[in-house]
Amino acid sequence: MVDRTLCEDLRWAFGVLLPKALPIEIRSRDGFLFFRAEAPRYVVTVNAPEALLGLAHPTPLGNLAIAYASGALEIEGDLLSLIRGMDLDFRWPARALLNPRALRLAARYARAALSSPDHAAAYRRGQGTEISFHYDLPVAFWRLLLGPELAYSCAWYDGPDSALDVAQRRKFEVIARKTRIAPGDRVLDVGCGWGGFSFHARAIGAEVTALTLSAVQADYVRGRAAGDGAEVRVVEADFFRFEPDASYDVIVAIGFLEHVGPDRRDEFFGRIRRSLKKGGRVLIQTTVDSRRKRRRGRLSEGFTNRFVFPGGYLATMSEIAADMEAAGFELTSVESLRENYVRTSRAWFDNLCAHEAEIAGIIGTERFRVFQLYLAGFCVQFESGGFQNYQFLAQVGTATRRGPRPGQGPTSMLGEST
Repeated sequence: MVDRTLCEDLRWAFGVLLPKALPIEIRSRDGFLFFRAEAPRYVVTVNAPEALLGLAHPTPLGNLAIAYASGALEIEGDLLSLIRGMDLDFRWPARALLNPRALRLAARYARAALSSPDHAAAYRRGQGTEISFHYDLPVAFWRLLLGPELAYSCAWYDGPDSALDVAQRRKFEVIARKTRIAPGDRVLDVGCGWGGFSFHARAIGAEVTALTLSAVQADYVRGRAAGDGAEVRVVEADFFRFEPDASYDVIVAIGFLEHVGPDRRDEFFGRIRRSLKKGGRVLIQTTVDSRRKRRRGRLSEGFTNRFVFPGGYLATMSEIAADMEAAGFELTSVESLRENYVRTSRAWFDNLCAHEAEIAGIIGTERFRVFQLYLAGFCVQFESGGFQNYQFLAQVGTATRRGPRPGQGPTSMLGEST
C-alpha cells in the first residue's frame, strides 16, 4: 500500500531541495509524481519511497546516492550530465527546517536509522582494512577500469589525442625526470599500486622498493616482477611501521597522501625525511580539496567516505606545502595537474560504462553503481575546480628540524620543474 503522507512529504522535500531548472522527473514505480521540471531530460523511478527518508539528512545528497547504489532508484539519462547539473553540496535551507513536513520526515528518518542496520557497515563487512576494502578487488576489474597500465592516479596528457595508457606512461617519465632518478639510485615507491612507476624506475636502472598495504597489489607486483625478470623488492607493510634498511635517493608517493589523515601528516613527512639521504628528493602527487571554506576535508562526509574511501581525507595545497617545509624539506616545484585529471577521471568513467555488464559480473551491481557515482562525482569536482591534483617536488633542505608551522603555508608558488 502506498504511504500517501510519506509521498506528499517527499514531493514537498524535492521541491525545496532541487533547483527548478534541473530537467528531471522523479516518480514512483506506481506513478506518484514527486518532481517534474519542464521538458525533463532525466527520469528517476523510485522503487521504494521509504529509501528516500534520507532526504531528511542535513546534507541529503549522499543518501540519494546510497538509494541509487542499493537499487531503490533507477535513473534514465546521462548520469554524468545529471550530476553536472546538481549542486554537489546542496543542503536544506534554514527556512525549511522547522516546516511540519520537514520535522515529520526527520522523525521518520531517525526511527528508520535506529531500527535498520547501517548500510555502509553492512556493505563493508568482511572487507578487511580500509585499504583492502577498496584496493583488494580482482585485478580483472581494475584492468577494465584503469586500462593496461593499471595506474590509479592522474595521468599526464601531451595533447588532445593522447590515449590513457600513453598518458600514464608519460606521467611515470615526468616523475622520473623531476626526481632525477639515475642508474643505481635507491628508490622507494610508497603506495606502489600495481607497480607501474616501480617498474619504470627499475627500467632506468634504479634499485626499487615497492611498498603497499594491499595483499592483492603486492601479489600482482611480485608476479609481474618474476614474469619480467625485474628485480623489484616488494614489501607488504604499513608505511608507518616500515623500517628501511638504508637511506633512499628518491621517495615517490603517488595517490597515497589521501589515505593519511590530518593527525598523521607530520609523522608521514617526518618519516620520509628521515628515510632520505642528504640531498634526497621526494615527489608527492595527491588530490587536494579547494572547497575548504564551505566544507571539511573529509571525502564527502556521506557517500564517498562511507562506501568508497573509508578514512579518506583531502588536505589543502597550502597545508601540504606548509607541512613539508616544517618537516625540513625545500620545496622546488608545486605543479597543478587538474586539467589532466579531468581527462583521466573521464576516461575511467567511460571505461566503467563501456564494460558495465562485465564489471557488474565481477564486483556486483551495487558496487558497480558505487563506482559509477564516485567517478561521475570525481569528474564534476575536477571540472569545477572543487578538487585539484598537485605534484609537490622537494629535497632535503638545510633546515635541521621543525620550526613553528607557517600560518598561511608557502609565501609564493614555484613554477614548473624542467
